[in-house]
Amino acid sequence: MILDYIKTLLIICILTISFIYALDFEYGFIGKQTQKSKRFFEINNNDSLLYDYAKLNLKLKDSNFYLILRTNDDDFLMLFNKQSNLGSLTKDDIYVEIPWLDLSKYKNNIKFYIISSDNKLTDIENLISDYSLANKRNKKRFKNKIITFLDGLNNKSITDQKLESRLDGQVMAGVTFRANSNKRIKEDSLFHTITGDSTILVEVVSVFLK
Repeated sequence: MILDYIKTLLIICILTISFIYALDFEYGFIGKQTQKSKRFFEINNNDSLLYDYAKLNLKLKDSNFYLILRTNDDDFLMLFNKQSNLGSLTKDDIYVEIPWLDLSKYKNNIKFYIISSDNKLTDIENLISDYSLANKRNKKRFKNKIITFLDGLNNKSITDQKLESRLDGQVMAGVTFRANSNKRIKEDSLFHTITGDSTILVEVVSVFLK
C-alpha cells in the first residue's frame, strides 16, 4: 500500500518535471539579402533590415507552440501552430524550419511572437482565425482583442540566453560545434535558448524595416 503510494507520487513528480521542461525551446532567426543568396546573417531583436528575407529555426519539445506575425498596421498572421502530444514523456527534440519570409511585403516595424505553452491557447487560435475571415468593419474588433491577449502574454517572465555562452558554440540542428570570431552562419543555425518556470514562455522579436 505504502509502496504503491510512493510509486504514484514519483510518477506525478516525473510528469510535472517533464511538462515544465517541455516548454523550453531554442531558436535562431536567419536573414539573407536576396532569395537565391547563400550568405546568411543572424537577426536579433530590434535589428534594422533593408527588406531582406528571413526564416526562423526552432528546436522544441512537447508543448503547444505558436509563431504569430504582427505587422506595423496590426495585421496578424499565424505562421506556425503545433499542438502538444498530451501525455508524451519523450525527451526527443523537434527541429522545425519555418519557410523563408519575404520582408519586402511589409513596412516599418514588424513583430514575431514565439510562444510555448503548457495549455492550448484556444482563445488566440480562434481570434486570429476569426480575424482572417472577418470583413473590414469587424476586423478592428478582433484586432483589439488579439493585441490585448498578446500584450498580456508579453508580461510573463522568461530567461533568454545566448546559446554561444551556454554551449560554447552554436547548435546546428542538434550538432554542437565550437564557435569562433570567424564563424559562418548557416541556414539551420540556432542562437538563443528560452527557459522559465511559468506555464507559458513568450519571446517577442521586433524587426525594423528601412
